Amino acid sequence: MLIRIMLLLLLAGFIYIVIKRRLVKYTVKRLLTSVLTLFIIVAVVFVLLRKMPIEGYFDNFDKLNESQVNAKLKQLGLTQPLYKQFWDFLVRLFHGDLGTSTRYSSGTPILSIIAKKVPVSIYMGVISMALSLILGIPLGAAMARSKSGVWDKFGTVFIVFINAVPSAVYYIFIQMYGTSWMGISMLFDKNNWLTWILPVFSMSLGSIASYAMWLRRYMLDEINKDYIRLARAKGVPSRRLMFQHVFRNAFVPMIQYIPASLLYTISGSIYIESLYSIPGMGGLLVDVIGRQDNPMVQALVMIYSSIGIVGLLLGDLLMAVIDPRISFVKKDGVR
Repeated sequence: MLIRIMLLLLLAGFIYIVIKRRLVKYTVKRLLTSVLTLFIIVAVVFVLLRKMPIEGYFDNFDKLNESQVNAKLKQLGLTQPLYKQFWDFLVRLFHGDLGTSTRYSSGTPILSIIAKKVPVSIYMGVISMALSLILGIPLGAAMARSKSGVWDKFGTVFIVFINAVPSAVYYIFIQMYGTSWMGISMLFDKNNWLTWILPVFSMSLGSIASYAMWLRRYMLDEINKDYIRLARAKGVPSRRLMFQHVFRNAFVPMIQYIPASLLYTISGSIYIESLYSIPGMGGLLVDVIGRQDNPMVQALVMIYSSIGIVGLLLGDLLMAVIDPRISFVKKDGVR
């Protein structure tokens, strides 16, 4: 109940700011674009999965004869024309029905399965995101402040390593040597907080490198602007100039990436959750793909797509709300 109240208050505050900043037209346009994008993704995923082998809709396909298979397909509505199947699917989706699992947990509503997995992914994602911000932003600021210095060289090596080496490689090394050094199990145990450390740290590495790289770039762009040169000529202290002007102005463009990054991280790293046997959404997606549970794959792909679209939408709107330099009104008064 408390979380719902907080979300409603945040939504109300966001709507107030949008109206105050005269961003209603832009917000509606972005919402419609996002809905259209999501609709196209849902349609493509739906059609592609209908082209997959029908074995994915049966948990004991090898034991069924042709008449039993046809009866089951008719019961699932898969013998109807594709457009009729898609319309029925949209109607069920509008009522919050994602269907039922066919092989992962035969006959169980998909929504109830996902509901058990989401809290784990949320907890790990939030902690990982917090760690990314705590480490990534100071690293980027230190790199920009000590250009060509020790921190800049260290950060550059770290960023190049994270982006150049396949993540699966250093994930495995972290798991192997980290668990050995800490003396803990390689498998995740939600009741043992030590087993949270390595997957959370691994999940945050990409975001740490990304935040550091972009903040360094934006800060160096600000440092080379005329107002910074003028402030230095007037004798403004370097520390004050760096953090009160350069950092604040450089951090604004990064704001648009934070909602998307947060939602992606909360949804869980597919590989990491599978690597540590974490009972979250990422590991669930890998499992249902392996089992060829088509309804589950369809639901999870749509959820991940929705998360990405919502993240980009929130990033754009947050950028427009926070940065007063952005104007959506032309000089002649026409939007």
